Amino acid sequence: MLENHVAPFTPLGATSWNGIATTCHMATLYWMLTAIGHPPNTANDLAGYNITMLLRDIGLAGTRVYPGNVQANHRHMTPGSVIVFMRPDLQTAGHSCVLKANLTVGGYNQNTWFITAGNDHYYSEHDLDTDLRWVDRGLLPNRRVCVSNGTEYYLYATDDGTALQHLRQARG
Repeated sequence: MLENHVAPFTPLGATSWNGIATTCHMATLYWMLTAIGHPPNTANDLAGYNITMLLRDIGLAGTRVYPGNVQANHRHMTPGSVIVFMRPDLQTAGHSCVLKANLTVGGYNQNTWFITAGNDHYYSEHDLDTDLRWVDRGLLPNRRVCVSNGTEYYLYATDDGTALQHLRQARG
């Protein structure tokens, strides 16, 4: 369901939507609101959400992703899943995007999160199978992904039903 809403919603070259910077979390919230029948029309429709904390909670409600479960049709990698790059202290969601089909994610502002460069404040798609930098730590290999600046994150996948339930609770 959520995967059907993941697409660009700003013109190429734009860095904002109705005066709000098109960040990854803002885009994920935009698509989630659309999926539950409340498509945002103005900046006020996105106001009142602590988006970073909402995405952190959505991520933690899901399953940690490792190379072994990054497979098309794996039970944790279903279309519509919200993918969250979580800081190792599990207090901050650094990036979010949505799994569209197979292992392709769509998101905004993905310019440093994948091997293939994304677009600054615009939409891009990436393959989770081939476009992540997994960190090999010897005894504990491939537990984190590394972004282009060297920062490491855990990867979480949360099915759209759970993610949308968290959004509904946040809406009150």
